[in-house]
Amino acid sequence: MSFDIAKTETFVPFLWILLKTIVVLSIFSLFSENAHRTDSIGKDDVHIAEPTQFADRLLNILLVSLVLCERDMDLYVVSRSDITQKITRKTLTGLNTHIINDFFGGFCLQHYVRANRAQCIQSTWLMCTGGLWCTMGLAMFVLETHLKRKTLHHEQAKPDHSLELKTHGGMCSMVHFARPFVLYNSMVLLLAISLTSSCLLQVFNDMPSVQLCVRLLLYACYVCCRCYTQSMPGESIIEEMPNIVLLGWIILLPVLALYAGILVTMAAYVRLLSTLS
Repeated sequence: MSFDIAKTETFVPFLWILLKTIVVLSIFSLFSENAHRTDSIGKDDVHIAEPTQFADRLLNILLVSLVLCERDMDLYVVSRSDITQKITRKTLTGLNTHIINDFFGGFCLQHYVRANRAQCIQSTWLMCTGGLWCTMGLAMFVLETHLKRKTLHHEQAKPDHSLELKTHGGMCSMVHFARPFVLYNSMVLLLAISLTSSCLLQVFNDMPSVQLCVRLLLYACYVCCRCYTQSMPGESIIEEMPNIVLLGWIILLPVLALYAGILVTMAAYVRLLSTLS
């Protein structure tokens, strides 16, 4: 591995991602508390509603400031440690430790859906696209661990097929070049279809705030796992894919399917790390 797990600074990315997650979830919980207070205020209590609106505005300012400053904060934290620099990688949307931007996007989506109050016409489409999105995301996650395992355990030693490679080299190189592009655009399409569904309001209404926070914590854990997996030597097909594209299905997936996804991920990482020498 490119980092030493025996050193304390190896856990800096994990602790940093966890800290940002806790801060954002605390802000979200204050939003929910203020919204609950506003709903319980009567028409004659306008003087009570004004401080609540002012508090919501302060929370908005704090959240937007964190979103705008996340890149600089991450770069500062990364620059303080050589091991952290080896673990952290750049993606299309910034460093793979970025997470506040994803949470802020989810918060804006939830606010828009509840304000729009669209009628759910066909929930089957959302279930199908969400399930397919989850399947592709998990498949690429497991494939990533498989490719890293081949390098870690030196499983790439195979008989020489130079003649076959020369014959099919052009086609193989084309497939190898087009594969990340096709996978990325397919995931983006599933994300767009899922997040523009008219049934999102029903999903958010059926999901308690505690469960939403747990799902966001799970999302942060997946981001941490991906961050450390990317630092391992070996091939990668999802190096440039943003976290929200690869893992955004965590918020929409039914609970039982989410448990199944967690078991699949745990099995993949147990297989990755079980025979390390």
